[in-house]
Amino acid sequence: MPTRKIKRSAITTKGPAATPATGTSSRTATRTSSRGRARKAGAAPGPKPLRIPITNVCDGSDYSAQILIGSGQVAANVILDTGSSTLAVTPDLYNPAGDTDAKPTNLAQLVIYGTGGWIGPVINTTMRFGGAVGAVSTGSMGSAPSLVTLNNAPIAVTDFQEAGNFSGTIDGIMGLAYYALNDAYQFKTPTYPWPFPSSAFKSEMQSFMHIIKSQNIPTVDVPPYFDELEDQG
Repeated sequence: MPTRKIKRSAITTKGPAATPATGTSSRTATRTSSRGRARKAGAAPGPKPLRIPITNVCDGSDYSAQILIGSGQVAANVILDTGSSTLAVTPDLYNPAGDTDAKPTNLAQLVIYGTGGWIGPVINTTMRFGGAVGAVSTGSMGSAPSLVTLNNAPIAVTDFQEAGNFSGTIDGIMGLAYYALNDAYQFKTPTYPWPFPSSAFKSEMQSFMHIIKSQNIPTVDVPPYFDELEDQG
């Protein structure tokens, strides 16, 4: 089964300008939560815009935003990717073992980009994001009332990744697309802790693909975090 290829790209949505630090640039992305599919009966009419502070300081080229993960509210700087709905962070930053909100799943993802790739389990946990304009550049996510909390966000942990996959102070990637752009392999047992032999990325990828083919592991669409966001109105 061929691996999925996703082009990493910076968000192009323009919003009210933030105040950049000297020698840097920063923008505010305004995202209107709308899945493109029918809203549930009884849902409040009209989506509310969500304003997410973004910056290109962390990576130097691609735009990123800051999110808070799990019960410990671990701060992660994630690249904004308009070509997927995958949300993933590195194990160096986030360890599900220390997260009391973490719920392992039977899902694992293998994602190949034009400039790298990774493999890892999918965890459901809490995620918080949003905040005041310029919050990323000042190192603050804003006051508590300005944050949006998702209680069951699917987050992949990139246990095995190509060297240099996330550079600078980037800790992962957050897709801005919707349903059907976030597929995973569905096993019969939990994928966290990682149940397969561990090795370097390329060897791990070959071993993982062998398991997928030999066991005829099916793929499923993982409901992206924007689905839960829209359900909140």
